[in-house]
Amino acid sequence: MSFLRHLVPPPGPIRILAASSLGRSVGHGMLLSVSVLFFTRSVGLPATQVGLGLTIAAVVGMLTSVPAGHAADVLGARTTATFFVVLQGVLICGYALVGGFVGFLIAASLVVMAEAGSDASRGALVAGVVPQGERVKARAFIRSVNNIGISLGAVSGGVALHFDTRSVYVGLLIACGVVYAAAGLVYLVLPKVEPAAKKRDEDGGPRWVVLRDRPFVVVALINAVLVMNGGILTVALPIWIAQRTTAPTWVYAAILVLNTVMVVLFQVRVSQGTDDAAGGAKALRRAGLALAACCGLFALAAGQPAWVAVARWRRVRWCTCSVSCWPPPVAGRWPTSWHRNTRSGSTRACSA
Repeated sequence: MSFLRHLVPPPGPIRILAASSLGRSVGHGMLLSVSVLFFTRSVGLPATQVGLGLTIAAVVGMLTSVPAGHAADVLGARTTATFFVVLQGVLICGYALVGGFVGFLIAASLVVMAEAGSDASRGALVAGVVPQGERVKARAFIRSVNNIGISLGAVSGGVALHFDTRSVYVGLLIACGVVYAAAGLVYLVLPKVEPAAKKRDEDGGPRWVVLRDRPFVVVALINAVLVMNGGILTVALPIWIAQRTTAPTWVYAAILVLNTVMVVLFQVRVSQGTDDAAGGAKALRRAGLALAACCGLFALAAGQPAWVAVARWRRVRWCTCSVSCWPPPVAGRWPTSWHRNTRSGSTRACSA
């Protein structure tokens, strides 16, 4: 029973936030597992166009994060988070209408814009409805249910990859959009969060003071390189499996599940000793080496028999999981700037 108490969030705002995050992460797992292969295998876009389109979309999302954070201050975090998550669900359904590169570029840019808005407002929502002393616990529960949800979504995506038909892809994308919209509506159960813009204006001070903190900016830029593992996992990996190996496409969904399970099992362990600057720097160095080894194993899997490719993908997941598990070296300080640099790393991964 004590084990279950660590898995089930306590009643109140934390449980509501976790329930919404579970639904959103299920949809995210669906989207991760099928979106890239849907555009390359069903729509017929070359991999280079998919990478270019996602790069442009990531840049648009990066530029959207700051005004989205301002909107959360002006309109209230609950209202803004609900709007952006529901909007993202509706826009994901629009993927089913894509028939060429221009349509893909427009649809992907709109989806990433909504995602950037939800990222900026959901952090403010947690701060607004959860007491300060319980926010770490709340984020721990949210992170745990996110990994569970992505695994569940990836399993359903694996079914679509197995059948590999347009009708199945489209059905899953529409279901994904519905799940996102439902997860956003769950936020309406939470108490309303008053706008924070007035308080911020009363505090005064320059808006771009974060840029004066050179150590923070340097660490954020280094992090932007290391988070390329996200783009490698969600964009490069499915295309590489489908076009450069003989492994079946459903292997990608299995890798996503394995990734999330490994993060759940090893995240706490690898984060030990990273509660100061020296420990965080050491963890970042290890993450960089793991990412480099991961890319080397990608290349070795090309053209290999299916069983060899799958075995090497398992080793790749050990490497990329070790990158995914490292905690950010700065927690809770200027999150909008941090997430914007994180998106710039994803942008470079997509363009590569």
